[in-house]
Amino acid sequence: MKTITFILLCLALNTAVVRAEEHHLVQTQIQDASAPGVPVESLTVYVLVSPDHRPQVFKTFNSTQMEAAIGNLPRGSVLHYDANAMIKSPPNTQLQALIANCKKRDISLMLSPTN
Repeated sequence: MKTITFILLCLALNTAVVRAEEHHLVQTQIQDASAPGVPVESLTVYVLVSPDHRPQVFKTFNSTQMEAAIGNLPRGSVLHYDANAMIKSPPNTQLQALIANCKKRDISLMLSPTN
């Protein structure tokens, strides 16, 4: 019985390790949407890219939809927030909410500005 319990425990641990994934939340801008009088900030989008390169695009940082998508990431995953130094950052309160959301869900958040 102890052997079976040990094997099941090992399988559970291996499954948890396999499910831990690296995802990227990329801050970027829509390049073909610029028009006279359109504020640059309104062109900013956030793209959540999964390991299989399937993107999910969000118009608003830390929106309910973005929070739900991040909440569906497997526990132990790593989320890289790839900010763009050329674009205005989201408000600090929203960034802190993302940090708290990831921590609550056992997701490691790596802040990595680009450019």
